[in-house]
Amino acid sequence: MYKYSKQLTILLLSVFIIACGGDTPKKSTTPKKPTKKTVVESKPVKKEEPIKEEVEEVEPEKKEEAQSEPVPPEQLKKAKEIVSSADASDIDAKKLYRLHCTICHGAKGDMKINGAKDLSISKIGLEESVAQIYFGKGLMTPYNNLLSEDQILAVAKYSETLRR
Repeated sequence: MYKYSKQLTILLLSVFIIACGGDTPKKSTTPKKPTKKTVVESKPVKKEEPIKEEVEEVEPEKKEEAQSEPVPPEQLKKAKEIVSSADASDIDAKKLYRLHCTICHGAKGDMKINGAKDLSISKIGLEESVAQIYFGKGLMTPYNNLLSEDQILAVAKYSETLRR
């Protein structure tokens, strides 16, 4: 074992030296000739008024709504059933949100990872929110097999508290 440790040490040192730039050629020690610098006088420039362009900006809330597609009627029907029958009063929704939602939406709902919507500016209703959590949408995982209907309702209600 000892006879290989010397070879290994030498190998590692040589790799380290090469990685740190030990194999680069040395710079020339001959002095460089000074270069001439020319000074150009500039004339005063007239100040022109900036060009004013009218740009119509879309507010983030409207942009978010324009991008979202309507929830299919059968999903909305199931969501209405959940909202009317589920009881989310004794569920720690904040804990469930942190466990399942912060990965993409962030703790404040505004992280938008993997195409997640910004929950802090979302304008969708509770039933639509329940439908999206239950059935999923786009890259969002459907949570109907991971959470109970009561838990889904609790998380949907909690997500509404993240709005500004």
